[in-house]
Amino acid sequence: MIAARLLDRTIADTLAAELTDDSDTVELGNRRYRLRVEPDETTIEDVSDYYGALQWADTRRNDGYHQRPDSFTGNAELLGIGRSYDRIWWEPPTDVPRTSEHFAALKRGLVNLLEYGYSVVGLEVSELVTDSRGGEHWVVLDTAWLGGIEPFPDNGWVAEIVRDLYAELG
Repeated sequence: MIAARLLDRTIADTLAAELTDDSDTVELGNRRYRLRVEPDETTIEDVSDYYGALQWADTRRNDGYHQRPDSFTGNAELLGIGRSYDRIWWEPPTDVPRTSEHFAALKRGLVNLLEYGYSVVGLEVSELVTDSRGGEHWVVLDTAWLGGIEPFPDNGWVAEIVRDLYAELG
């Protein structure tokens, strides 16, 4: 029992170190593990209150300006998102001072989230099998998925996700 746990921990650590980007694979014996990263559709309604309030910007017809929503204060700012530079009003949380490093990171994270959306991360395990003609093929045995992952997580976070997904495959 203890040897099996140590082996599982060793495999999990190996996968966490090697699987960092979409389609990275690790072969261990007759098993292959592949990391999958796919888009998870995101709308501004899906973005958590952690980032503050968001609302699409309406353009005034008479002058082309974007009028700040009535429920937003002077602390709100207009963000440009996407290739067409869509405009979104953002009312940052009141507990984060604009001069702090956390504010800049919060804004950068929000813009990335609105631009690229959340991701769904999966770990796929396949087995090498031999068919009736003697050919070898990889056959997917199982997958484990986790959604709602913010864009561009650091590698330490990806490693933790891979460990959790490996444990799910159990």
